[in-house]
Amino acid sequence: MKSTVLCDKCGGEFPVELFKRKDGDLDIAYLKCPHCNEEFLVSVTDSVLRSAIDSYKELFRKIRETTDAKTSAEIAEAARQMKENNSRRCFELMTEYHENKEKKQ
Repeated sequence: MKSTVLCDKCGGEFPVELFKRKDGDLDIAYLKCPHCNEEFLVSVTDSVLRSAIDSYKELFRKIRETTDAKTSAEIAEAARQMKENNSRRCFELMTEYHENKEKKQ
């Protein structure tokens, strides 16, 4: 069974379906209400953030391959910090994208 969400704008219920589009260097992921066409940002990434996300994934590959607990813990801490930085950057990009979109309207 597909998950559903309620639209903040019109209150309509719709299944969660992720849409994606590009805007220059930005990759935008969003949900779209089929009742009122309102879009809800899920994430915005640029090439720098996408590269950082790839590095984050690489850290987890290293964790799976290491047998040393100390090394694994050090890598896990680096991954935690990287995830925090990546999340912060995604939020910044989403905010900038939203503000620029409002200025255009």
